[in-house]
Amino acid sequence: SEQAQKLRVYQTAALIYLAATPRPLVDKVIDAYGKALEVTPDNIDILNNMACVLVDYYTPPHVKDALIFAQNAVDAQNKQGHDDPNVDDTLAWVKIQNNDIEKGTELLRKVIDDHPFPTAYFHLGEGYLRMAQPENGLTQANLGLKLLDKSQPDDPVMRSKLDKLKERCEKAVADKQAPPKQ
Repeated sequence: SEQAQKLRVYQTAALIYLAATPRPLVDKVIDAYGKALEVTPDNIDILNNMACVLVDYYTPPHVKDALIFAQNAVDAQNKQGHDDPNVDDTLAWVKIQNNDIEKGTELLRKVIDDHPFPTAYFHLGEGYLRMAQPENGLTQANLGLKLLDKSQPDDPVMRSKLDKLKERCEKAVADKQAPPKQ
C-alpha cells in the first residue's frame, strides 16, 4: 500500500541519517521519524526510536520530549498486547535521564528479571552510579559484559559503553574507600 511504502521510505531515511558520518544528522532523523508517525501514530518502534534519539543523540538530552515518546510507545505496546523489553528499557532510561532515577532503576530491575540484555544492564548501572551506589553499578557493568561475552556477534559500541561504566564505577568505589585528605 501507499501508506506502507511511505513508512518504509521515512524509516529508511531515518536510518541513513543516523548512520551519516562523521556524525549522525540527528535533526533529519527526528524529522523523518516525525513524518513516519504522521503515517502510523501508534507505531511502537518509531515512538521508541524517537525517544532513544532524543535522549541519546542530543547534548544535553531532550528528556521532556523523549519522555512523551517513550510513554506513548509503552502505552501503544500495552494497547496492542505487545511486550518488548527494549520499549520498557527506553522508558526507564529516559526516566533516569529525567532524574526520576528511583522509578527508572525499579523498572530496569523488572526488565532484567524477565529479559536480561546488555543495554538494560548498562542503563541500570548508570542509574546506580547516579544514586551514588557505584558498587551496584559495577555489578551491572560486569553482568552486561559477561552477557556480551556470550553473544554473537559482539556489539563493540555497547562493550565500550560498559567498559567505560565499569571504569567510572571502579573509580567511584575507590574514591569512597579512600581515607579523607588531611
